[in-house]
Amino acid sequence: PAVSTLPDVPALASPADGAVTSSQSVSGFFSDPDAGDSGSLEFRICTSPAAAGVECLPAVDSGFSATVANGAPGSWTAGAALAHATTYYWQARDVDALGGLSAWTATRSFVLDNAPTGATPASPLPGAFVRAAAPSLRAGFHDPDGDSGRIRFRICTAPSGSGMACGPAVAAGLSGIVVNGAVATWRPGYSLRDRTYYWQARAEDQFGVVSAW
Repeated sequence: PAVSTLPDVPALASPADGAVTSSQSVSGFFSDPDAGDSGSLEFRICTSPAAAGVECLPAVDSGFSATVANGAPGSWTAGAALAHATTYYWQARDVDALGGLSAWTATRSFVLDNAPTGATPASPLPGAFVRAAAPSLRAGFHDPDGDSGRIRFRICTAPSGSGMACGPAVAAGLSGIVVNGAVATWRPGYSLRDRTYYWQARAEDQFGVVSAW
């Protein structure tokens, strides 16, 4: 009879260890010493870490990727409702077409967090004349998870489209921490010369996840 070698331990792909992510998907690469073998990856998501070769416990969800070729990536998305701002640990093992199992990988950690929806410019209004040489800029902070955070401001000498940082910048900085729905204020630390300036803002939550400009 033909002999089937057990699959290798998979290489984990994403999320990276310690990542902050809005996705409940995990992925890795199936590997088997038998070049022609296909298989799938079995994943586990737990609330505690585990060393290589040890199944993590307690598990909050587990499942399998679709069947993939040797060396190809496989992914799976957790169906359980994972809690926001909670650290989870995930691992995987390879399962070949005949049911042969590799050892479990060591766990990686991730935190589930959605990006802020954006910063809403409040003042100064478009085209406004500002008499202060170091004007105060104000923008609202919005986050779907209810996180607190900051607003990052930029003042430039040329305009830019949404999603792009303006430049060249003459001043930039972060507001203090504000709660979700509040308006943050910031002003440059020095006086600006008389001319037309353009300003923009983006939200940054307490985990460092940012919105678009």
